[in-house]
Amino acid sequence: MKFVCDEMLGTLAKWLRIFGYDTKYVKNVDDEDILKIANEENRIILTRDKFLARKAKKAVYINERELERQIRKVFQELNLKIN
Repeated sequence: MKFVCDEMLGTLAKWLRIFGYDTKYVKNVDDEDILKIANEENRIILTRDKFLARKAKKAVYINERELERQIRKVFQELNLKIN
């Protein structure tokens, strides 16, 4: 499973990499470009932007602020395990 994290989730992106997941972190990129990256590279968008999440084919909207809760949300929503 591959992810793309928007600029609000840099620490989450780092930890997903540590856990063994192919995770791209993008900064200063508009929503349309994030959607393009996700579609072209078959990635799931992880975002704190609910409007971006609604536009995406595959996305997880993360409203949690604490890293541990963000990780839990992603793992529960996508039924993941640490690699």
